[in-house]
Amino acid sequence: MRIYISLFLTFFLLFSPTAAKVKKVSFDAQAAWSYIKDLASDSMQGRKSGQPSGAIGEEYVASKFKEWGLEPAGDNGTYFQNFTIEHRNIKEGVKLEIIAEKTRRDFYYGEDWRVQRFSGSGHFTAELVFVGYGIHAPDKEHDDYAGVDVKGKIVLFTTETPQRLEKKLGNATKMEKRIEAAQKLGARGAIFFRLSTAASRYFRVRLKKEQYKPDFVVLSVERKVMDFIFKDLSTEIRYSIPAMGRRAELPKP
Repeated sequence: MRIYISLFLTFFLLFSPTAAKVKKVSFDAQAAWSYIKDLASDSMQGRKSGQPSGAIGEEYVASKFKEWGLEPAGDNGTYFQNFTIEHRNIKEGVKLEIIAEKTRRDFYYGEDWRVQRFSGSGHFTAELVFVGYGIHAPDKEHDDYAGVDVKGKIVLFTTETPQRLEKKLGNATKMEKRIEAAQKLGARGAIFFRLSTAASRYFRVRLKKEQYKPDFVVLSVERKVMDFIFKDLSTEIRYSIPAMGRRAELPKP
């Protein structure tokens, strides 16, 4: 049975200037409380870094520095020290649809699936390929990709590996290495999930900035999505993965 995935995901890395330069002043509890109330007020609109609301808070702090007679020590004679921050923006209308042989289903962003740090974006439909643990370590006699063509496809794997594999394969079991393997083998993206009851949306992949590819997506999905994908299997998924892991162990030359 072939399962395809339809994904519409627009994702940008935004680079925005922000500012921060703080010097110590004598402490007055009542005054400090009034400043906190000002900064926490609705007029500050949340003070998000790199956003217009952040600039409102920055100007407020700068005005206080000037009022207190502090000498500007920032860029170009100001109280601001500018630097670049990375920010991701998930546009409205993102969509994940799983298409099976007899049915298809949409899943909700945030509840059923999430975009991971340094994911790319795109609007495409691709075949979904389950690769067990997603580990590619032929030099250590283990390859979940053995005999599988993943070029242009989305690979699906679980994050959790047995201790025996972690001990045997070392760094190859790390998530960034598994994503790197999927990219190297020509996959269009990677989707991972957790076998345990812990929610996948709270799991974060520690990808490096260098692994970012504009058209390579990295997503996490919840058990609800997995149950739909594997609903026609004759065995439970938690039993299927260990069996795949054993088959991925390559014979010694």
